Amino acid sequence: MTEALLVGRTPAKLISQKSPVVSDALFEAERVDEQIFEGVRFEHCTFANVSFKEARLISCTFENCAFIDCYFRMAVLESSRFLGCKFISCDFPKAAFRQCSFVYAQFRSCFVPYAVFEPSLPAEANLRRLLADNLAREAEAASATNDARLYRLRACEALEQYLWGGLVGGDKWSREHFPGLPDRVEMTSFNGMDRSLPVRTSSSASTIS
Repeated sequence: MTEALLVGRTPAKLISQKSPVVSDALFEAERVDEQIFEGVRFEHCTFANVSFKEARLISCTFENCAFIDCYFRMAVLESSRFLGCKFISCDFPKAAFRQCSFVYAQFRSCFVPYAVFEPSLPAEANLRRLLADNLAREAEAASATNDARLYRLRACEALEQYLWGGLVGGDKWSREHFPGLPDRVEMTSFNGMDRSLPVRTSSSASTIS
């Protein structure tokens, strides 16, 4: 699987820069320690055995990129977006994540401590559940039981929010993919038979008690 992420990429030199678009490049066995990358967009790139020690990634976008055996010690990732990216066997000691976005990201044989990464979990409940569950498994495999527990709780919370949103149509995505509660009530009333859930009134509540 890892070898497949190296195929079809053009070897290139990773240097500190601002605002260009870099596509289909392979960066391997490099050290960009303490360098600054600002506003750079990387598309379909692979970073293999790259050291980002104390580097700063500011307002960068990484789309469908892979990070393999990369080192992020004390790196600062700020206002950057990671779309469909894979992190494989990477290290994140004392890395900082500030207002970053991780959408459809995957972590394999590595994880980021919960306290550091929690603000960067996706806002969308379904995506947050997937990533938190992924990180819970990786933390558990690394014997980081407390981080695993926290990620697992976050995944459960996201699943509850996702299901509740689907029930009541709490946001645009939920309304498009699930019928809202009024629609369900209407759908269950047909052929002269009202199959909607009974509405609990104050009188019925007193009777039950």
